[in-house]
Amino acid sequence: LLTSERVFTDLHDWIKYGEPEQIVLREFDPNLSMDYEFRAFINNNKVNALSQYDHYSIFPHVEREKDKIQKTILEQWKLVHPH
Repeated sequence: LLTSERVFTDLHDWIKYGEPEQIVLREFDPNLSMDYEFRAFINNNKVNALSQYDHYSIFPHVEREKDKIQKTILEQWKLVHPH
């Protein structure tokens, strides 16, 4: 955790602004690149929005695959959360 820039930034903001914070531990996957990391915003068990995790960067190849990526994420959501 101490070498993760994400954890550092999140904890720094938590200390500075006092906002609630979560720490999520995931298995490291060296094949996962940030251009294919996304966040899903859920309300009432429904996916309301999707966004790329790295909102500071533009990935043209991801834009070209938008529909396929959205479909895959929504299919995975239904598998892990069948409500």
